[in-house]
Amino acid sequence: MDVVIAPRYKLKTRILLAVFGLVALAFFFLKTDRIDVPKSKILALQTKPSNSVVVASAVLESASYRSVAASSSGIVKAVAVNSGSAIDAGQIAVEIVNNALIDEYDTALYEYETEQVNSEIRKSELREVIIDLEGKIGIAQLELEEAQLNHRAYIELIDTGSYSKLTFTKSEFLVKRLTAQLASLSNLKKLKSGIYESQIDNFDKKLSLRKRALDILKRKVEELKIVSPLTGIVSEVNVNIGDSVTSGQFLFDISDPQNLSFSISIPEYYFNAIDVGNRVSFYNPQTEKSINLSVSSVNKISVNGHFVARAQLASSSNADSLIGSEWTAKIRSNKLINALEVPRLSWYEGGDFIKLYVLADDDTSTAQLTEFQVVEAKQAALVLATNTTDPITIVLISPAQVDNKSYLNLNVGG
Repeated sequence: MDVVIAPRYKLKTRILLAVFGLVALAFFFLKTDRIDVPKSKILALQTKPSNSVVVASAVLESASYRSVAASSSGIVKAVAVNSGSAIDAGQIAVEIVNNALIDEYDTALYEYETEQVNSEIRKSELREVIIDLEGKIGIAQLELEEAQLNHRAYIELIDTGSYSKLTFTKSEFLVKRLTAQLASLSNLKKLKSGIYESQIDNFDKKLSLRKRALDILKRKVEELKIVSPLTGIVSEVNVNIGDSVTSGQFLFDISDPQNLSFSISIPEYYFNAIDVGNRVSFYNPQTEKSINLSVSSVNKISVNGHFVARAQLASSSNADSLIGSEWTAKIRSNKLINALEVPRLSWYEGGDFIKLYVLADDDTSTAQLTEFQVVEAKQAALVLATNTTDPITIVLISPAQVDNKSYLNLNVGG
């Protein structure tokens, strides 16, 4: 068999390529990042069953509240309250301008006062008629009494012949005439008094009707300054200066801060995972305020795919000013999951997830960056959800310390 010898220059090329590959491979191994990690930073953990966490939205509510609406149409002149502000019963919250209503009230007031004056004038005129009649009756009574006295004297002296028969007759006639005159005046007074009382009653009724209509308008004008019906916390304001409002339009809610609770809207998927007594962590993203409570009641009637759980809150928590605000609720449910517990890490700044380096099962010198859901953040530890029941070994190194690399090559020291 013939042997073919490659030219010298090709052999040189192959040798150079081989040498270059060996150098590159050596360079790669020499330049690979390897992190020195003491054994104290390597933590082997056993997973164990733990309660899952349901994340839902919640609203802080009061069991007792009043909705306040506009009593008439108009333009908003002033708004003296904000959502979350305290308010006292009788305190002015919103002022509305309604010029047409004010003009109507001024007209009604003028007409009422005019009617009141005219009524008093007519009453005075009627009283003068009655007073005049009473004066005439008084004079007639005196004249009658005098005539009766003289006539009795004539009767007692009838046998003495001191006066004529004609004088006696005139005296008797005078008594009768004055008696009839007094009776006529008394009847006229009675008639006039009846008319007087009827007209006075009509005047009073007419004036009362005007007064009632005026009071209604006055109340409407006064209600343009809308006051709080009770002492509490303004939980929602739905109006601004310059807005045009109509009668009956909702303006704001006032809640009683003595009986508060969180209303938690939970997807119906978690029907069997939530029950009374479950621990809940509430967080307000706007104020960064957090509150830990227990579920106090559960209503498992589904509305739009959600049911409602409640957690009672005492007003002493100083959260009453946040009535109506939205919170994030994390409920430690009855549904069991696999979890592991790690020490409270210094670089954990809150949130639902955390990234840690986990040793590969078949390579104790390589760690992979893995994300875990934070089930519960305790004071000294974090409970993390896992999808395995096998033990997990983590490296207690902050991902930020190594630029969040996906993998780490480790040099584990003593």
